[in-house]
Amino acid sequence: MRLILLGAFLPGLAVAQATQWVEIVLEKHDKSAWRQIDPASVLERGDQIRFRFRTNYEGFFYVINSGTSGAQTLLFPRQETGRQNSVSAKTEHLVPATGAAFQIAGPPGQDIVYWVLSPVALEGDSDSLLRSGGLPDAARHPPPRLIPRCDGTILKARGDCIDSTAGPRSTMSSRDLVIVQDHEVTRISSPKSLTEPAVYEFRIAHN
Repeated sequence: MRLILLGAFLPGLAVAQATQWVEIVLEKHDKSAWRQIDPASVLERGDQIRFRFRTNYEGFFYVINSGTSGAQTLLFPRQETGRQNSVSAKTEHLVPATGAAFQIAGPPGQDIVYWVLSPVALEGDSDSLLRSGGLPDAARHPPPRLIPRCDGTILKARGDCIDSTAGPRSTMSSRDLVIVQDHEVTRISSPKSLTEPAVYEFRIAHN
């Protein structure tokens, strides 16, 4: 994915109480507005997307993209997407945080977007995290490339193509995380307080 500048915002999301959670919504720029979409939607080259999320605990978050071209990029925090990566409890955040958007590019497949939420800031500046190994192992070893496929058993309005292998997934280092999908809202929760970084995947399928 690459960055383009845009500017638009949607109302906040209502959430229920839980132990320790993060909620994420994938949004697509459609004509002149942003709309929430199924996280397993198969996107097209040139589509513009962003993420909206909030948590019920404080910490620091990092977003890494492992693209279908094989390149791995720190999407957030950085100059183009926003440097402030501290999370305030129950405050809504946008990624990118600068009014920009991610644009789908690269060969067809699934971009693996890793979300790392840590109770403390990771060592090293944001631009050196990938090189220095400051990120958890799960974010440094992407899975094999997957080709998007429409799941004919999933009926969606507007004829959307849904790939059931896309969307949010736990990583081997975060097997205690529970992922619940409620329409377009994904909730990732932990049964206990996190004392180390939690890593999970958000697979973006695209042609």
